[in-house]
Amino acid sequence: MSLRAFTLFASDSQAQNWLSIVAYPVLFLSLQVLSSFRPSTDVVLVFPSELALVEALKLISNIFIRYRSGEGLFHQAQSRTVLWDASSDLEDQPLQSLAGQESDERTVSSGEDVRQEHLHGEPTTRTWLAVIYASVVWAGTTYIFSSALFLFDAVTVHVAAATSTAFVLYGLYAFSGRSVTAPVSQSIVLQLLGILLANGALSRSSQSHRASSLVLLSVAFASACNVLIINNVVFLPPTHALNTVLFSSGLCLHIASCAFQATFTSRSLAVFFPGWSLHRISTLVIRARLDWTILSVIRDHDAILERSLYTLSLALLLLIISLHNNSSSLTVLAGSAVTLWASVSYVSKELYKSHHLYDTVEHKSSVPSRRRRIIAWTIFIVLGLGSILGANEAVFFRSENSLAHLDILSLPAAPPVCQRRPLPVLPPSTSDNRTYRHFDDVLLIVFFSHPRYDTNLDSYREVYAEFFPNMVFVGPASREDAGFDHSYDVLVDTYQAAEDLSDPETYNMGGRMAHHMLYTALQEYPCYDGYLWAPFDTLLNVPRLQLFDQSKFWYHSPFGRYVPNRALDPSAIGNASFHAPPANISPDPANMTTPWKGWGEDWWSPHVGLPVCMPAFGKVPKAQRDRLAALTGQHDRLIGGSADTMYIPGRHRATFMSTLALFLQTNCFLEIAAPTTLHLALPRDEDILYVDHWWIWQPPFDTAFVRGQWAEGREVDTFHTFHWGEPSGDGGKWEPRPERVRDVRRLLRDSAARQGISFPELTR
Repeated sequence: MSLRAFTLFASDSQAQNWLSIVAYPVLFLSLQVLSSFRPSTDVVLVFPSELALVEALKLISNIFIRYRSGEGLFHQAQSRTVLWDASSDLEDQPLQSLAGQESDERTVSSGEDVRQEHLHGEPTTRTWLAVIYASVVWAGTTYIFSSALFLFDAVTVHVAAATSTAFVLYGLYAFSGRSVTAPVSQSIVLQLLGILLANGALSRSSQSHRASSLVLLSVAFASACNVLIINNVVFLPPTHALNTVLFSSGLCLHIASCAFQATFTSRSLAVFFPGWSLHRISTLVIRARLDWTILSVIRDHDAILERSLYTLSLALLLLIISLHNNSSSLTVLAGSAVTLWASVSYVSKELYKSHHLYDTVEHKSSVPSRRRRIIAWTIFIVLGLGSILGANEAVFFRSENSLAHLDILSLPAAPPVCQRRPLPVLPPSTSDNRTYRHFDDVLLIVFFSHPRYDTNLDSYREVYAEFFPNMVFVGPASREDAGFDHSYDVLVDTYQAAEDLSDPETYNMGGRMAHHMLYTALQEYPCYDGYLWAPFDTLLNVPRLQLFDQSKFWYHSPFGRYVPNRALDPSAIGNASFHAPPANISPDPANMTTPWKGWGEDWWSPHVGLPVCMPAFGKVPKAQRDRLAALTGQHDRLIGGSADTMYIPGRHRATFMSTLALFLQTNCFLEIAAPTTLHLALPRDEDILYVDHWWIWQPPFDTAFVRGQWAEGREVDTFHTFHWGEPSGDGGKWEPRPERVRDVRRLLRDSAARQGISFPELTR
């Protein structure tokens, strides 16, 4: 559509009254269909630069139309006939007084009042502030809508926007005193029920695992506020003056958004200034014309009729989608038919009344009572707070690499169900009647640096299988010492697992390369929401770990965030002296004078330390290294410390594995490679939850250590070393200590009581 055709179509206000009704669904459907046939490299109407161009196109067209008519932008508008209840005054429309409007009245036989409104004098400053405010809401709504497309498919977002009709109707009733008759209410209810029924019958997988329903609430509430505010300000200044301020303000806001994101995010400028194909330009022109039509409908009629046209258009779209995908079920047809019937009935009735002013009119108004306003403000504030959270979530997860399904005509294929592989060892039969479900989607990876499986594995399963039904043991050898029944319980990974301490310079400590085991377990067992990595001799304080967010990394990071603990004194929660020591930041690799000893002087060991770790670090993508540098303040610092408790969210599994693989190509020590990888896999906008992990090498190696820390006002989330048994008197094979199992269960019960958590009866 050329600019001249665009402006000619928009210039005849009398034709607009009728043409806008017909044009609305045509433009809406054209926009959706055109977006479905876009080139594979074309993503439209989701970036601020494109939204800014839409506003620019509307602004240029508005200026062209006004000067083509020989009038200035702020020329007085001719009088307009609007319906008004004689029993009300300007208080019914609070924003009406902003323009200093006055009116002539005449009473018609039906008892209604027809006012010929004239604008006397220039609009006031308050008028223009109201219009600018409307433009901010319009731009914000557009941005929220486009951000939701990164998380949900387009139809789901449109359905959410359609539900705004209910908010609009209630807003007009509560704030403007508009009466809500039974026919109007029934029509709106039928429209929404029909659209929800038809949408629910279309099989789609729409929601990203990261998004919540608050995003959809934000779309609905923002859409409602947008049309409500436009409904109030659309009559204030002359039409073309309002359009000029509205479009120019929106243009400035979207340009400011581009500038802000280009300055304070790491996105490429190409994102903000994509290539302009004919398809993209055509889509922008249709979007601009649709926006103009929305304004025309609200100006010539009201917000309810505009929302009804939106719902009508969406019902037609659902029918097209079902026919296009050969999924025309009776439910889809029935739901769409109900919506179309209710929408067409309402729109046709409103059009008839607008052209027969002397007939009885139902749009009566009265001054809303104080009670009605208070209730309405309370409801809208609650909805607004939820919408703010949803908007933050939508913008927070907005990324050019995470667009949801934008081909609106084709139903997105259901994502393949991730099939979990059977685990080598099943939980004991006592777990069949489990009531504890907090870690049901977490895989507990228990590693053995030495093949000491007998007593340790059985005791470990007996305690933790109740809480972690998905458990895999990984170590350097099979359990041949326990006989055939247990010889296949362990996922075997023997990469450099042999221990040789004969040479103090080039010693090979068992477990130094255990991150190979971690990689193996992650590779072999996908499909979990998270992975908790811990050795067999680390005690897990399950009630405390229950309080940790499973969508985040866990580690005793020097940059970690403490998890609230009701058992500690408030002054101790943020006091580092009451927490386990954090991991370390590596010294300057060019001047390593700061000693740090794990299993020897491992920072500068030429065999497993920084000299062999730095080449792998240099291969890590720059964006990830920059993320770590933002934490450490230097671009050549790594993280080192105990790797005896780490939690990896399933959504970061691939990034963690690809980064860890770079270090596995070297002999970089476990306690440098694994902690550094965790920090490198951390997205820029996320944090790490601090695990109070204690590493002890002096007795007591049992629950007495935890109770001792509790007595001193500290917490123990996990600790190493914990002994499930003790060596026999002659120093031979380790013998089980059944009382240790009972002690741990008793400890978990007491820890749950400290945290106010209900625990299953089995631990009591």
